[in-house]
Amino acid sequence: MIQIILNTRPISKARPRISKSGHFYTPSTKEENKLKEMIKEKYHGSLLSSDVSVELSFHFKDKKIGDIDNYEKAVLDCLQGTVLNDDNQIKKLCSEIVQNGNNYISIKITEVIR
Repeated sequence: MIQIILNTRPISKARPRISKSGHFYTPSTKEENKLKEMIKEKYHGSLLSSDVSVELSFHFKDKKIGDIDNYEKAVLDCLQGTVLNDDNQIKKLCSEIVQNGNNYISIKITEVIR
């Protein structure tokens, strides 16, 4: 099992935008880039190629909280290329939001044995 604790307030994935030419895209934010760098600093192993189970715990010290799926998407996108080859390796996902007076993200990744 791989466990990564990121000491930062959870961030949510930005909403999709439409370009002037009519194409949809989701912008990458400075916060997402920072999150990806934090994961790279914490995880020094090789990229996993097997199927995995991921547990995410988003901890907040305040009551201003967004939708859990937007927090999940931000973290899962940041795992791609840092811990996982591709986020399609995730076969099980469990997430929770906790209001406990602290801001951090807990990530647990377990390889799925079939």
